[in-house]
Amino acid sequence: VVCDLTIAAENARFGQTGPKVGSFDGGFGASYLARIVGQKKAREIWYLCDQYDAQEALQMGLVNKVVPLDQLETETLKWCEKMLATPPCSTTSATRPRKAKMPLSRSVSPISRSSPSFLNQPIGQPGGPRGWPVWPVIMRQLLYKLLGRRNVKSLYWLAQRVLRGRRPQFSEAELILDYFAARPAAGGFMFDVGVHFGESAKPYTQMGWQVIGFEPDPANRAKIPPLPGLKLYENAVADQAGLTVPFYASEVSTGVSSLSSFLTSHRPVATVTTVTLAQIVAQDRVEKVDFLKIDIEGHDLFALKGFPFAQLQPEVILCEFEDHKTVPNGYTYQQLGDFLVAQGYQVYLSEWYPIVQYGTQHRWRQMIPYPARLADARGWGNFVAVRPRDPAAWERAVARYRKFIGTGAG
Repeated sequence: VVCDLTIAAENARFGQTGPKVGSFDGGFGASYLARIVGQKKAREIWYLCDQYDAQEALQMGLVNKVVPLDQLETETLKWCEKMLATPPCSTTSATRPRKAKMPLSRSVSPISRSSPSFLNQPIGQPGGPRGWPVWPVIMRQLLYKLLGRRNVKSLYWLAQRVLRGRRPQFSEAELILDYFAARPAAGGFMFDVGVHFGESAKPYTQMGWQVIGFEPDPANRAKIPPLPGLKLYENAVADQAGLTVPFYASEVSTGVSSLSSFLTSHRPVATVTTVTLAQIVAQDRVEKVDFLKIDIEGHDLFALKGFPFAQLQPEVILCEFEDHKTVPNGYTYQQLGDFLVAQGYQVYLSEWYPIVQYGTQHRWRQMIPYPARLADARGWGNFVAVRPRDPAAWERAVARYRKFIGTGAG
């Protein structure tokens, strides 16, 4: 009854048996059945407990189609393939009214409440299984161009606060993206060390950048969508090339895959070969790096040590620190920060409150100039290191983002 679509085999039988043993449905199922087959027929089904064959169910509207038993699976797969060929947001919008117990004609209400969300949704391959329709993509790009990316994001979150009571969470990656998005789009280059599902790389590929990424976790790698401009390596990045080492993942979170087994839930999922960023720079003839993003769970300093700073200086570096992960590997957050300072960077320490549970929402505390000490020794966070081509543009981006988040901390 409550399935979105139902395909029945010719030998299928339908009917209520609950009343025969004193059971009944006083909730959604009974009312929804009445909407499908009509009040009188629904009462007949409930009161008499008769059985109906597949053709009778089709006539009542209980099923969408009847097929021979040996064709049931084939026909179901055909329907699934047809649905996968359409953008999922349109299917979701058509499904939501039914789940909310309202006729399809009233679907404009939930759609209108959620319509600002296209401003904050990732762009996939239009029309594909993961894709979104073309018009939100075009509309969002047009709005970004006319109003500016941060202004559009501000409008989105204003709608979220008014309609849903939601507020934006601080994101170092968003701040950096604001800075780069304000300049001419094409021609940038990014190293994404720890691609995860491609969340960080995606907006840069959409701006026409070239991205070289690294994701050793096979499960995460399988979920990275096709991104034009992304070259993906399966290697782990370290300060030594050519090592063959185990790689670990945990069921607790897809974001804690690492060369280290720092959680009791970590299990080896792959054997990987290490590379250095200097090796990839030479191999792929990289001539400049605008953005170097590293998030490899306790091994960020080693990736930095393998970068050829004497040859190239990324304009912005984003890397993670957490002593719980890194002290067993031989370094602290201060040693990571000091390394960035030694390369001539202006460094910011973005501190988050201590992690309660990996895989859950975390809470941001502050962003302050480094050298500095953590407010809580158990804290974690990210270093943002900059050698901005346009220092004034960087300061404007920081001020604009702080205002957007609603904090002047640090």
